[in-house]
Amino acid sequence: MTRQEYIQRLGAGLSGFDAETRQDLLLEIEDHIDTLKASRPEASESEILACLENPENLARSLCLEAGIKPEERPEKPPENSVKAETRDDHGDFGAQSTATSEAGDEWEKDGRDRENKKSKGPRITIDGQDLDEVIRRALDIARMFGTKRKTEAQFDVQSAVAGKARKVSAAFRSADIQVKLSVDGIKVMSEKDGPGISLVNHDDQHVEIRSASSMEDPDTVELWIPADVDELKVVTSSGDIRIFDRVGDLLLQTASGTISIDCCSGNVTARTASGDIEAARCSENTILETASGDIQLEIDEQANSVKIVTASGDVSLRYPEDFDALITYATVSGEIDHDCMQTAGRSLKIGQGFVPIKIQTVSGDIKIRRA
Repeated sequence: MTRQEYIQRLGAGLSGFDAETRQDLLLEIEDHIDTLKASRPEASESEILACLENPENLARSLCLEAGIKPEERPEKPPENSVKAETRDDHGDFGAQSTATSEAGDEWEKDGRDRENKKSKGPRITIDGQDLDEVIRRALDIARMFGTKRKTEAQFDVQSAVAGKARKVSAAFRSADIQVKLSVDGIKVMSEKDGPGISLVNHDDQHVEIRSASSMEDPDTVELWIPADVDELKVVTSSGDIRIFDRVGDLLLQTASGTISIDCCSGNVTARTASGDIEAARCSENTILETASGDIQLEIDEQANSVKIVTASGDVSLRYPEDFDALITYATVSGEIDHDCMQTAGRSLKIGQGFVPIKIQTVSGDIKIRRA
């Protein structure tokens, strides 16, 4: 199956959505395919697609999440077609007959209590939820999270504590950490059998997830954190930290790893020794610090304040149109390149100058540009 064929079959199964939402769904799935290709440059297109859920099953999962009954149920494919989907070394993602049956049963149970709904308006929602959240849950149903089946080291933290955890801290040595937004409690997932992960419940409000002292770290650990966790702290020695989506405060620290933040609606503090920091869509107070790494920040229009500190690394700052900020900067030997209004001393003004931004380097260059 080619990429074009996969997207066409998926699109056909999404006929119950309006055209705009269907296009957004297909673009989101194509982005996921691109991410898989980037993570496995040695794999061919057919090998990447073979690791994904059957497009008809994925379409059904999306429809179930949106409360939309497909106009036509996918017919069961010929036996040789099913074998072609499941004949690979990455797991049984193509086992269509079981997945289709389960999805059908779920629809029959759920469909009696839900009305068909379509998203409308510039903010795309499905059944009252943002499009991104619907896609995330549907992909969870379809198990389309990677190029091989994960061994799920899942801890149901909410049932392990008397109340809801308000704080989660995670500490690992070499594992790369990925943080994603959860809709059904705290989960820890890794791809390694017998993962070296332990969970400690300090009290009803604080849960700690960390490397097991007697075991090697997994290569990658996924942390699924719900929005009702007020504070998340992640610490690694050499592992990278990637934040896909976070609601609530965020504290990140690594020695030699890199930090990447795609989205956070809480306060952010991120520190590295030699690693780089990249951040975007941080809508509260943001503090980014590194000794020798570079820092890149795309400021969110809702940002409250920003502080950036680096010794020898360069700083790149991009701000949105119609943004208001007052920037103060200090650099010993670095250069400053900007498109802002220069004011008295080492300060720059954007718009009305409401949001305070402080940038400090020793030998690093500073570049400030409108996005």
